[in-house]
Amino acid sequence: MGVPAIFNQIRNLPISEGRWINEMDDSQKRAVIVIGDEVNRTLFPGKPALGSTVLLNGIRFQVIGVLQKVGHGDNMNLNLRSFVPFHTMQQYFRPFNVGSAPDVISFINYQPKSRAVHEAAKQEVHKIIARNHGFDPNNPDSFDEWDTVKTVDQVGKIFDAMNLFLGSVGLVTLALGAIGIINIMLVAVADRTREIGLRKAVGATNGSIMFQFFVEGAFLTLLSGGIGIARPRHRRSRSALARDCRNRCWPVPCPPRRYARTSGSTAQGITNNDVRTFKRNRYGDGRCAGRSDGRCAPTHSYAS
Repeated sequence: MGVPAIFNQIRNLPISEGRWINEMDDSQKRAVIVIGDEVNRTLFPGKPALGSTVLLNGIRFQVIGVLQKVGHGDNMNLNLRSFVPFHTMQQYFRPFNVGSAPDVISFINYQPKSRAVHEAAKQEVHKIIARNHGFDPNNPDSFDEWDTVKTVDQVGKIFDAMNLFLGSVGLVTLALGAIGIINIMLVAVADRTREIGLRKAVGATNGSIMFQFFVEGAFLTLLSGGIGIARPRHRRSRSALARDCRNRCWPVPCPPRRYARTSGSTAQGITNNDVRTFKRNRYGDGRCAGRSDGRCAPTHSYAS
């Protein structure tokens, strides 16, 4: 991209190494270039880029600066770009299909002096471009532009709406919790009216009675929270133990329950003697099938 020296004041282009294009580079049409972070990693992997040359359309450009990585994810356009002085670009890289016009440009970036004059600056730019090219500046179809100030305002409104919604949800939740606590405390005080009266009769102050209720509530809260935190860990540990058992034990086919409970001599080839054999093999009788890896593989046989 061919840009003037003040371009880095309009766009956020932090320099990682070297320097940015200056006025002398632009006025003297120097063959210098500032490359993006992704271009640097592609062209000069593991090597210093400053002072190296890049061949563009048969012309050698000296690298005078490397940009820091800007954006993340899909927003990587600036990291893939390289920047040369505007007049250098105008001299060596003429745009296509524009005839002999000497002052052709592909885009304009501008920044108002302050946010308050954003709309005024936008209308002024529209009027200047429309006057130079002879069309109506009030026609919205005449401009293909990206208003970053407007985009920021829209994103800010979305976040404000989200904050308002989440804040209202939080307030409702706190209100419901407060109502529940008030009811619980009311019941607790109503059930202990005699105790409170007895304590006040022997000289207890209001502060000591309130402190007692506060300590009891805090203790119950901590105890309930501890139980709630400990139970999921206990369940996870039991699940891990069960998985370990399944990984270390050999499965033994179990006879159908409806046949194991029969008292007859046979039931589809499975007898009571086979059920006893299955239980002995399933739960162990001190014998192992001769495995050397420490795991018991019980044997089983069913009469047919």
